[in-house]
Amino acid sequence: MSAKKISGLDAAAAFLAACTNPKTAQEIAAAAIERGWNTKGATPSQTIYAAITREIKAGKDSRFRQVGPNQFAAATATAADCCPHGHPFTPDNTYCRPGSRHRECKTCKRAREKAKR
Repeated sequence: MSAKKISGLDAAAAFLAACTNPKTAQEIAAAAIERGWNTKGATPSQTIYAAITREIKAGKDSRFRQVGPNQFAAATATAADCCPHGHPFTPDNTYCRPGSRHRECKTCKRAREKAKR
């Protein structure tokens, strides 16, 4: 009996569900190939990129979300508990401005401040 072939999107969804940070199409394609995705294309990362963006554009049932240029994450029910870069809004990683309900990721805030220097 032969093993069931896994689709690139299924492998990508499983990989991103296990990740805490967004990944590029190149990282996703490499992981999908490691998980058994067999592609005949010369550019697996472009194939994955196109397939993921097609699924995102198809509607609200997408398993993925795009968080930046060529950056994807799993579209989980807890997506609102993470900043756009995939960092979790935990008590230690969240800054709330006094008198405001706006919350900010401390990791991203530190990175922005470091880039300004």
